[in-house]
Amino acid sequence: MSEDLPYEGLLARARTALRGTDLELAERCGRDALMCKPERGDAYNVLALVRLMQHERARAKALLRAGLAVDPSASSLQLNLGRLGRIGAGPLLLGDEVCEASPYRKPQP
Repeated sequence: MSEDLPYEGLLARARTALRGTDLELAERCGRDALMCKPERGDAYNVLALVRLMQHERARAKALLRAGLAVDPSASSLQLNLGRLGRIGAGPLLLGDEVCEASPYRKPQP
């Protein structure tokens, strides 16, 4: 479990940066996490959300597909890829929570 600490720390930092819309930091930490554990899908998800926030939908989809290729059981990747294919299908996930910064998040009444 201790070998997961750098990965988990980088991923947590990337998610925090993404929530605060610091896309540069989110991308840097996401890439570093991906280098630590390329077989895990979470970093691909963070990087895809960064691309989506940069209005690079095709690149976001490609990252989600790449993540699913290495981690087919990653439910957030599956859900986000499906939702990207259907406008208005619901908010995207950042791990197990709704990505508040998502451009596809429905406004709260």
